[in-house]
Amino acid sequence: MILENVAAFYSVLAAIALMIYWYALYKNDEHTELLETPIKKAVRLGRDILTAVLLVIGGAGVFSIQVWGLTVYFISMGVLVLSLCDFTIYYGQRKDWPRFGFFALLAVVAIIFFVLMAIF
Repeated sequence: MILENVAAFYSVLAAIALMIYWYALYKNDEHTELLETPIKKAVRLGRDILTAVLLVIGGAGVFSIQVWGLTVYFISMGVLVLSLCDFTIYYGQRKDWPRFGFFALLAVVAIIFFVLMAIF
């Protein structure tokens, strides 16, 4: 039960962090390098907004022990890992090692939570 609560908390926290990250990119005018073309803008922003919404819904479902909660949680964590890997690869290609390390660490933590929830 404790693992589920911690994993659900991480899910909601990751959603909040994802939206804060995009806000910081816009505030510091760094979003243009991530969103070079309109199609990249639509895909990345759409994916990350959907990810944040699913993370909150999945986390709330796991917290409240809903039947659908675990399913949405696994879907949202999978999309989160995809998003984090995208950011990790992006910053790795640009040799921005602090951001690369940050997103790689977040991806590893998300994978660990995903695996632990699947096992237990």
